Amino acid sequence: MQLSLSGRAKRQVEGNWVTPPCNPYDYGGVSGSSGVIDGVQRDTSIGLSICLEHSEQVVMCSAEHTRGYLEKAELDAALALCKSFAVEH
Repeated sequence: MQLSLSGRAKRQVEGNWVTPPCNPYDYGGVSGSSGVIDGVQRDTSIGLSICLEHSEQVVMCSAEHTRGYLEKAELDAALALCKSFAVEH
């Protein structure tokens, strides 16, 4: 599991750059990556972003397997690992 903290995207409003409030359309969605491994297209990671309310930050969680790919049967468990991550303010 890999966690990354980064700044959220800003928008220009009336000439000023502001960080918009968290919303499920920009954050909270599932992401992933894939690649060809040993001649087979495989999922290499799955994750999601967690918007930190009252801050300008977002936590990105990515779950991977040490063998380099996730079996289809492992995707739900890997995503559940990221969903179990709790952020305390």
